[in-house]
Amino acid sequence: MSVKISVIIPVYNAEKYLAETLDSVLNQTFADFEVIAVNDGSKDNSLAILKEYEKKDKRIKVIDKKNTGVSDTRNIGIKNAVGEYVCFVDSDDLLSVSYLQDLYIAARDTEADIVMCNYITFYDDKALNQYQNKEYDILVLENSNKDTAFMKSMNKGIGSSSCNRIIKLSILRNYCIYYDTEMTFGEDMFFNWKAVSVAEKVVYIDKILYFYRQIGDSSIIRFHADLFKKYKTACLGILNFFNKNGISDVTFINEVYICFTKRLASFLRMIIRDKCSYDEKRRQINDILNDKMFMKALYDYREDVYQNEANHAVKMYKAAEKRRINTLIWCGIKYECRLQWGRKIKGYLRKIKK
Repeated sequence: MSVKISVIIPVYNAEKYLAETLDSVLNQTFADFEVIAVNDGSKDNSLAILKEYEKKDKRIKVIDKKNTGVSDTRNIGIKNAVGEYVCFVDSDDLLSVSYLQDLYIAARDTEADIVMCNYITFYDDKALNQYQNKEYDILVLENSNKDTAFMKSMNKGIGSSSCNRIIKLSILRNYCIYYDTEMTFGEDMFFNWKAVSVAEKVVYIDKILYFYRQIGDSSIIRFHADLFKKYKTACLGILNFFNKNGISDVTFINEVYICFTKRLASFLRMIIRDKCSYDEKRRQINDILNDKMFMKALYDYREDVYQNEANHAVKMYKAAEKRRINTLIWCGIKYECRLQWGRKIKGYLRKIKK
């Protein structure tokens, strides 16, 4: 049985919000879709909730497996999908009632391979109804100017998420585009770059249709071991993908290097969090400063980085240029403190508003 859209939902310990998420998917104004809910070895009541919904609605297919991470879980969803398009929904997020309809109609009318929309981040106390019925503009971009769609999505902050778009399944399968299971931070972005780079037509609709729930620790808060090495491997992987498929668009290639450089703050934070000696931290930073790919990217694109970063971040990049390891360690400590305290203050303010 074929359908227009396969909705892939990776599920791990999501019992608190899972029913609400499933309801927002099943209550869509668009009906021709399937739901592939992949339980990633949840230890709570998530699987029981999924089984209950599977009994009530024939559109839901539940796959249960051992815990292997969100990337592998999404890949299993892709391999089991039968839709013309696929989309990804996180198990605690919400959709506008017209999410699938708006995206599919735009895809059908423009014959697009990818249709993206806008989204917002919300907390439990955030009112969502105000975003449901606003008018929107549509931007159609074909293969001759896909870099415009790419840069627009990156500049608006919507290019790094997989949960605000539908993608033609044939593209993913024809070009073997799957999530990198070794990446634990930024895997969405690399997946999206590959898909956009080989799409013939990309559409962006300026309407908020997806609602990303912020709870607990985000990926930027969690510790990611060997982040620098994993990021470099992923960047080389996507450059090899571009080369293999004849993607020579300078915008795509440059953005890979710029992104690699702009992750320096994240690399430093992970080194600071690493439970190792001060000398080991110095060694890890020295490895970054001796990496030819990273330093070339820093020198080639520092003006772009400087223009788009705050002053305190520019000081960090200049310290990297001058190979000042102690200064970079101090920058990492300041970034970590700013992140942790900023999170605590925001949480406190949300409690006051309640």
